[in-house]
Amino acid sequence: MTFLYPVFYLSALLLFAGLVWALCRKAGLGTYVAAILSLQYALGMGAAAHLGYYVVARHTLSKPSVDLAHSDLLEQIEAAPSLAHFTGWAERWFETTGGLWGGPLFVLLFCLVMVVVWRLDVRLKGRMLDIVAVALPFACALAKVGCMFAGCCHGVEGQGLFYLRFDWVSPTSVAFGRTFFPSQLLDAVILATLGGWLAWRYRKGAQQGRLVLWYVLLLSLARFASELTRGDDRGSGLLGLTPVQLVLVVAFVASALFLAVPSMFDRVLRFRAPNSCDDQPAGGDVASQGDEVLRVVRRRQRNLFLAFVGLAIVWPITVLFPLFFALPLIRNILRLRRDRRPDVWMTAFNQACYVGLGAIQLTTFLLGNLLPALVTLLLFQLGLSLALSRAPREAIAAQGAG
Repeated sequence: MTFLYPVFYLSALLLFAGLVWALCRKAGLGTYVAAILSLQYALGMGAAAHLGYYVVARHTLSKPSVDLAHSDLLEQIEAAPSLAHFTGWAERWFETTGGLWGGPLFVLLFCLVMVVVWRLDVRLKGRMLDIVAVALPFACALAKVGCMFAGCCHGVEGQGLFYLRFDWVSPTSVAFGRTFFPSQLLDAVILATLGGWLAWRYRKGAQQGRLVLWYVLLLSLARFASELTRGDDRGSGLLGLTPVQLVLVVAFVASALFLAVPSMFDRVLRFRAPNSCDDQPAGGDVASQGDEVLRVVRRRQRNLFLAFVGLAIVWPITVLFPLFFALPLIRNILRLRRDRRPDVWMTAFNQACYVGLGAIQLTTFLLGNLLPALVTLLLFQLGLSLALSRAPREAIAAQGAG
């Protein structure tokens, strides 16, 4: 049942996107914000976590290449395979792709950077971070259930009331037929409980971004403890701690410091924020663009979110995106030099996201060396940060009504 892991993993992305979209819409933030935050989840839990696994747990950037041409996939397709044949091939392919490490950490870092560089009011930035804090634990809990089916992230081996025999995993898995403590379920319960508490706090009123700090603080404590039950290979750390525990210690100290000195966190959120204290930028410049331009902007923003959600289902086809969007992107970038209308900017922004995702997918999962993937991911995030920090005022304002 290893093949169920990617099903749960992708379902977690859809859950995150759905929660973020619903919360953003209720808060008046629109699909533009939901799209960017969903993208950060996909990159953090996908490419970045894949890189983290090899760098932290394996201490290398080399990985087994996935050669589909010489696999038995084509033979099984020609033989009209049964579901059992297909799932067997899917499990063998999945086992060659390696593992994932630090996904939630990368999601939080990516979201924090994107929110901070965004040219929005401080209260809007805080609201966006609160939304991330509410949506992320529920999505991560669902992903942990996927870990249970895959047999990864298992606990220590032993016998007892709370131990499970992993008979459902692939026979090639080290967990097959052995009895372990279900650390995956423990983490899922912790995350779901924390998510429920954060959702309750969110419903009580604006938290000015503090919910994300509480999320990091409480999760650091709980995950540090649950890590003691783990029995799989997690990489080597210092002082008898695992790499995860070392990161959790740093995260706990940082979040506790920001909560104890709120002015420090407010100073971070004020970066690139406009001087106005209004929740939305002034609408005069927006209205001057014309209704048709604003309709195009809102449609582009909605399409960006729908595209990211759709890619969660058909993720492998993103490797083809540079072929389809590279030339239109270049044309629109050149056009932006003489036409700074928000609809033109939004079109180029969408196309840049598609091209970047395709390049990340190509370098991450189809090459034997992950250095190009690391460089591509960093360049993409840097470009995305610069684009958001310099987004036209009208494009940002239009999203609020999207």
